[in-house]
Parts: sequence; structure tokens; C-alpha cells
Amino acid sequence: MEDYNRGALEYALPWPIIQRIFILASQYNSICTCVISDALKGCIYTRYQAIWQNRDKSQQSQYELHTDMLLHRDMTQHALTRDQMCTLHQFNLDHGGRGPNYVLQSDHQVTRESYRWVRRMALLSKRIFAFVSTTLVTDVTLDLSEDTWRHINNCHCVIKNPKTLTLVSPSPSPTSPPPPPPDTQPFSLTSSSSSTSQHDEHLFDNVEKIHINESQFVNNASTINTLINKTPKLVSISFNCEIPKPTVIDLFKGPLQHIRSLNFQNAYVEDPDNPRWICGGGRRAEPFTIGSMIQPSMSSTLTKILLPDHFNWNTLSNEVKQHLQVISLLYYNSKDTNVHLKVLDFPNLRHVHIKNDAYGRALGSLIPGQVKKVTCLENQSIGGLSILSNIKTIRVHNRDEISNIVGLCKTPANKIIIFSKVDICEKNIKDFNNSGFNYFGATFKASSNTKKFVFIKNDNNLPLSNIKQLDQPSISTIPTSTSSPPSSSSSPSSSSSPSSSSSCSNPILPTIIIHKIIE
Repeated sequence: MEDYNRGALEYALPWPIIQRIFILASQYNSICTCVISDALKGCIYTRYQAIWQNRDKSQQSQYELHTDMLLHRDMTQHALTRDQMCTLHQFNLDHGGRGPNYVLQSDHQVTRESYRWVRRMALLSKRIFAFVSTTLVTDVTLDLSEDTWRHINNCHCVIKNPKTLTLVSPSPSPTSPPPPPPDTQPFSLTSSSSSTSQHDEHLFDNVEKIHINESQFVNNASTINTLINKTPKLVSISFNCEIPKPTVIDLFKGPLQHIRSLNFQNAYVEDPDNPRWICGGGRRAEPFTIGSMIQPSMSSTLTKILLPDHFNWNTLSNEVKQHLQVISLLYYNSKDTNVHLKVLDFPNLRHVHIKNDAYGRALGSLIPGQVKKVTCLENQSIGGLSILSNIKTIRVHNRDEISNIVGLCKTPANKIIIFSKVDICEKNIKDFNNSGFNYFGATFKASSNTKKFVFIKNDNNLPLSNIKQLDQPSISTIPTSTSSPPSSSSSPSSSSSPSSSSSCSNPILPTIIIHKIIE
């Protein structure tokens, strides 16, 4: 550039190219390829065991410090250097953060680490702040308390245009007010106080997916109805909490009639008249099933529904079955397994969620032939999948060490996706490599607070341009003029002409050059 400098004349890439660079850079930065070595894993396990064996809880902190001092040398020796880390953790390390936070026990917390880079990029200028807040920060987790709502009202908050919303319970703190009564709606859904603004009223306008992880939101159907009314583009809603039976009935009568994707897989229907668990132990089959609430009027919209219990899908109306693409196949006894799907009634079925029956028998052989993707809800559910040549993608919700499901490599699938809180280690990578799969990397899944590990078969490697297949946001229209600046010293106006902001397509630079710029 210096060779062509013309004094005061400045050179800059067109804004659509800059947007595209930020999108791809954000996707690359959210993928972690750090792998814990077997030696470091052994050191961490030694630390866990030593701390767990300490019976004197009054001196717990001193004992942890003593253990860390004894293992410091070995852990430092086997830890990754900066050059061995992925770009995500290199950036975090360079800006006062820490390296990879390995999780080796399923009861430990998984944290999102990719937003540090995004937040720092938002401080570059007004225009980039508007772009980042409306395009890159779209998968958010909120508790919708008054404190959270006050934070969102701040013009410097980077949450402006959520598209995937995970609702959780407020984090307890010494200064926080006591929790609201059970029949109280969340603050942001009912508040009409002076603290709300025009921006607040339209905050959820572009929300497409909602994950409800807190029972407070489902105590009555009116709360869900209010939430759906505030999200005109909503297409998917998941319930990961207890739901009263009357609420489920009311939801299917109204608010859920026009939602394309319904996920009750991790929901528990609370039925006071017929408790699921009975005195003296044992489990009683619940007479009320969510599947019985599916109405023929939902046939034109419903394409995905996941249930927590077995349901005979053949009992649905033909109109509903014709449109279903994703369902759950859960069997608990031999009587259930005799209920096979009539394949011709489900022409669009492409993805099923399966789980072993109550006796631990694998039920992969019951999967219809037209299905291309299978999600195993338990590690043991992978049995029987090796005989299915039609399966292209297998997803597993893992609760134990990943080494327990390396048998997936014997399946004909081209892609294996593992959702797990437990990190992958060096031995796991070698096992998958020896079976013909390459490790692509891990991303954070906010709705389930897990990591998503992706393996691709060697002859089916993903090119860099297809990196968004890891469920990264696909951008078609990029707004640039909706939010306040991070500071008064930022660049001037954030507005731009429609021709420069309506699309992130790139008619000037080839994609390969953009990838080189990012690298």
C-alpha cells in the first residue's frame, strides 16, 4: 500500500468484504482445536482424586493450594504452549485470559469462551459495533430479570438482535432480590415501566429459536403466549424443565399451533393426579402423553417434534405425518418395539432421536430406511447403527468419557457429532484417526451447556468455505445502523447505502483471498 500512497487519499476495502471477513473470522475463532494430552489428563485426575480424598473440609482451600504446588511442575510441562493452542485460546491468553479450561467430569461447568474476541471487535468503531451487535452476537442466554433488562437497556450493551434465546433462572447473588412467586411472569414480559424503551419492545423481533431451561416461564400458558407474541419470527421452541400438565394442554390449544419445531425431549410433565414416581420405588407409565395433544390443524406447520416418552406415531393424522421431518423413537418394552413406522406415511422423515429400551437393547434396526441423520440420546444407543448404510450423520449426547463411544467409527456415517461436557483427549483423537475420521474442532452449545465435537471422515473433509456446517449463523442480510456507539471516539456514522449493506455476497474478491486475509 505504501508503494501506491497518494498522500491524504485513504484506501479501504468495500464494506461488504469487511463484513464477510468479520463473519468468517468469528466462525473460525469460535472453533477450538485444543486437545488435552494423556499425560496432562493424568495430572488433572490426580489432582481431583487428592482433593476428593481430603476429609477436612475446614482446610479445603489450603489443601487445594498444597496439591496444586505439588503438581504444578508436571502440569506446566504437559500443558499446551501458546503456539500449540487454537486461535481462540491464543487470543484469550494474549488479552489477560487463560488457556483451555479442560472439563473431565460431567458435573463441572462448561463456559463459552468465544465471545471475548467478538466483544473486543465491537469496540473498534460505531459501524463495527452496530454490525457485531446485530449480526455476530445472536446466540444469547438471558434470565430476563430486572437487572438483566436494565443491562440490556444500556446503549453500550452488545445484545441488540438475538436470534437464538436460552432462558435460564437468575444467578443468585448477595445483592439480588428474592425470586418472584411461581405464578409471576418474568419482568421483561410484563413490564411497562419507564425503564423500557422502543428498542426493548423490538428486541425479540428476530428471535427464531427459544430454549426454556427454567420452570418459571412455564407455570402457566399465558407466559409462553406472551413470549410467542413478542417473537413474530419464532420457528422453534424447546422445553428443558418441568411443565404442569394444564400448561401443556393449553399450549397445544393455542400458542404452539403455528410453531414448526417443538422439543419436549428434556421436559417432565408434572401431573398431580398421576405422579410419575410412586411410593416404594418403581416407575409407573404416565397415562398422559404429549403426543396425544398433536392436532390435525398443525399439519401445515409442524415439521419437528421430540417427546420425552414413547409414542405411536402411526396414530397421527395423515396430514401431520406427511410433513414430519424429525421425530423421537423411544421404546421402553417389547410391546412398544412391535409398533413399527409405516414408512410410506412419513415421506419427509430424515432425522430421528433414539434411545435404548428399558432392558438396554439397542434399537437401531427399527430406524426407517429413508432417515439420513440419527441422534443417540445415550451412549449405548449406538448399537445396531453399523448395519444402516443410509445414515450419513450420527450425533451422540455423551455423559461419560468419549472413549466409550469410539465404536461409532464402525458406522457408515460421514460425520460424527458428539455433545459432551467431558473434553476430548489425545487418545480419543488417535482412535478416531485410526478409524478414518479427522477431528474438525469443538464449539459451545449454549442451550445444553455442552461442547460440540465434530469428526469428518477422511474422504469427506469439509473445505474452509463450508465451515458454517457446524451450525454457525448463516447471514443473508446484514443491518448496520441500529445501535449506539461503544464510545464517542469511534468512527462516524454507522449508516450505509442499501447497496453496500443489504448483502454479504462478495462480487470483488474471491473467497480464497478472503480466507487468506483471515489466516
